[in-house]
Amino acid sequence: MGQLGGKVALTGVFNGINAAAPAMPGAAPASIINIPSIAGLQAYETLSGCTASKFAAVAPPAV
Repeated sequence: MGQLGGKVALTGVFNGINAAAPAMPGAAPASIINIPSIAGLQAYETLSGCTASKFAAVAPPAV
C-alpha cells in the first residue's frame, strides 16, 4: 500500500467525518460509523501498510 495509500485511507475517514459532522446535531440521535476491511483487525504479513492504515481507523482511542 505504501505511505501514500495509508494517507489516502485515513484521509478518506477524516473527510467523511468532517462532511457528516455538521449535520449531526440536527439529526440526533445519529452516529457516524466507519467500516474498514478486516485487515484492520487481523494482521497480514504481506499487507502491513494496509493493516496499519485500517487499524488506525478502528483502533480504540488512547486514554
